[in-house]
Amino acid sequence: MEEQRAVSTSNDLDLPFPIERLRGRIVFCTDCGSPLAVFRRRRFYALRADVLETSQGGVLVCRSCGKRYAARELLATDRRARRR
Repeated sequence: MEEQRAVSTSNDLDLPFPIERLRGRIVFCTDCGSPLAVFRRRRFYALRADVLETSQGGVLVCRSCGKRYAARELLATDRRARRR
């Protein structure tokens, strides 16, 4: 079941390969499950998210459901996961 979702997502993104082959950590939306961005080398590369610049930093907005994620919080979450 997981592979079917990944294949359909790859087709939506126009990737010639499964999304799991992208290098880095893929960040998914917690509400709808669509891939927002790839986190690699302390940077985000948006897949299915719009990036807004605010006074507090960058914000990723899911194109499917509209939920907002602060890029700073996602970066901090990734750093904590690496230290463990």
